[in-house]
Amino acid sequence: MVSGLRVVKLFNAQDIIITKFNTYVDELENSNKKTIFYGIVSHPLTRSFSYIISAMIAVIGGNLVLDNIMTLGTIVSITQLVDSLTRPLMNMASQITTLTKAIAGAERIFNILDIEEEIDEGTIDIITKDGQDYWYDTTKTDTNNGIITKVEASVIIEDLYFKYDKSSENYILKNISVHATKGEQIAFVGATGAGKTTITNLINRFYEIDKGRITIDGIDIKDIKKNALRRTITTVLQDTVLFSTTILENIRYGRLDATDEEVYEAAKIANVDKIIENLPEGYNTKISATDVSLSQGQIQLISIARAVLANSKIIILDEATSSIDTRTEQLVQNAMDNLMTDKTTFVIAHRLSTIRNSKAIILLDNGKIIERRRTWLPFIIKRTILQTIYW
Repeated sequence: MVSGLRVVKLFNAQDIIITKFNTYVDELENSNKKTIFYGIVSHPLTRSFSYIISAMIAVIGGNLVLDNIMTLGTIVSITQLVDSLTRPLMNMASQITTLTKAIAGAERIFNILDIEEEIDEGTIDIITKDGQDYWYDTTKTDTNNGIITKVEASVIIEDLYFKYDKSSENYILKNISVHATKGEQIAFVGATGAGKTTITNLINRFYEIDKGRITIDGIDIKDIKKNALRRTITTVLQDTVLFSTTILENIRYGRLDATDEEVYEAAKIANVDKIIENLPEGYNTKISATDVSLSQGQIQLISIARAVLANSKIIILDEATSSIDTRTEQLVQNAMDNLMTDKTTFVIAHRLSTIRNSKAIILLDNGKIIERRRTWLPFIIKRTILQTIYW
């Protein structure tokens, strides 16, 4: 909340925010007025309706009894029946306020439920045998026959085409081909909107490919179960998500069955152990996504520790150092180097210092690969490249 207020003040947006806030308050006030009005009006109406019906039965029924057409007992029975019918209506009227609030809450829930569920038709899973992970075909009844190959994390992108709007003829990515062998680091650079993050989203199968394919160890990712695929991949984002719990549990989120000792070791590898130990309650310090007691660099180191603990064979670093200062960058860079050891890594970066150790650097522009290099040096002498990345 405090950080949000700071942003508002920095951009002199107080008047706009106050106007929006007043609009929301007015809408809430109008909604409450309608609810109260309906409650005030509906309850007397239903009660009056019940009285009118009872009066009509008394008048008409009395005449029928006097004319010996109907007995007094029948009139009493009809009166009780009408009372049984009108009483639920009266109770409903008294609950109209609660009902209105429930409908508003239900709308928010339905919006979440309306989100399309991911379709997973994959049949390839991961099985661990003798301490080694293998790709395993779950359609095979015999475990030995179902084993396909070791999980080496060699990634190949072949003639990839993709567009978000399937009705459009314009592809966001066009003719993308990349080969990353086990332990190799591939860097994507380019202007904002060039398609760098989209490629990594497709590797994670957050979207489905339109043309071409992506394979891991020769297996099409469409054939791999999404849970197995994402266990193989760990992504460190620019905007780290922290949960409202202790630092220990935030790091453990990388692998929920990890012991405390494994969490401590991951933090040490990520160069964040000393920072955590200097906090008032150490690893038991409670933090949240809006915690302002930690710097962006420290938050990023916690995220890297989480990735270290996950120990996935494929690492995706999506501009992981873009929001930190140059002093903290070296600390984070060292942590990332530890994380990327013997891992197949895809790096999205604006800073060339982040991609110094990349075996291949791929320049994207408007969804196309316009250049690829085996070293970062040629990029610093190209003016067009310097316009899209900064040192």
